[in-house]
This record gives sequence, structure tokens and C-alpha cells, in this order.
Amino acid sequence: MVKLFGRVIGVSVRVYIVIGFAAAAVADDLSKRTEHQAATLEETAAAISEITATVKSSATIANEALATSREAKTMTEKGGDIVQNAVTSMTELQTSSDNISNITNVIEEIAFQTNLLTLNAGVEAMRGAGLQWSRPRCVGWRNDPRKPRAKLAT
Repeated sequence: MVKLFGRVIGVSVRVYIVIGFAAAAVADDLSKRTEHQAATLEETAAAISEITATVKSSATIANEALATSREAKTMTEKGGDIVQNAVTSMTELQTSSDNISNITNVIEEIAFQTNLLTLNAGVEAMRGAGLQWSRPRCVGWRNDPRKPRAKLAT
């Protein structure tokens, strides 16, 4: 029995040593895995922090783009108003131009009628002076009324 007891103690010591080595190995493995997970968690936290900074930067840029687009919209609306005013002014200018053209046509017609009346008066004056009508004489007299009538008769 002593022998048996010695054997049981020997086996127990060996089991204790094996369990101690196994526990140390398990503890070491657990420590390494925990360390690895902590490092991975730290890397994940850094990546999330970086993503958060990128999202904040993107939000700032988006707000700036929104402000710029609102400003562009305002400028476009003002530009539309300016173009509308220009179109209105051009329409008024066209109307005025048409009126001026009509007045010019009336003046040209009056000038034409006046020339005809002057020519007719010249012909009648020549007949009254006993001269024969000829176009060069009438035109010459009309162009330079200071010339004496006697010279026109020749």
C-alpha cells in the first residue's frame, strides 16, 4: 500500500506538473489571443476614428457645396432678371426703331412729293416765262436756284 500510495503520489505529482504546464500553455495562449484581440480592437478603433474624421470632413464639404449651389441659384435668378430686363429694353428699342422707320418713310414720302411739286412749279415757271420745258434746265434750276433764269434759257 505504501507503494501504491507512493505511486499515486507520483502520478498525482506528474498530473499536477502536466496540468501546471497545460494551464501555463492555456494561459499563455489566452494571453496571446487577448493581446491580439486588443491590438485588433485598437486598430478598429483607430479606423473608426479615421472614418469619423472623413465623414465630418465630407459633411463640411457637402455644406460648403450646398452654400455654393444656393449662391449660384441666387446669381442665376438675378441673371434671369437682368436678361428679362434686357429683353424688355430690346423690345422697346425695336418698337422705337419701327416708329422712327415709319416717321422716316413719311418724311421721305413728303420729300418726294415736295420734289415733284418743286419740279412742277419749275416747269410752270418756265412756261410762264415763255421757255420750253427741258429736264436738264429744271433739274439745274432746282439744284442751284441762285443761277439767273436767263442762263437756264440757253
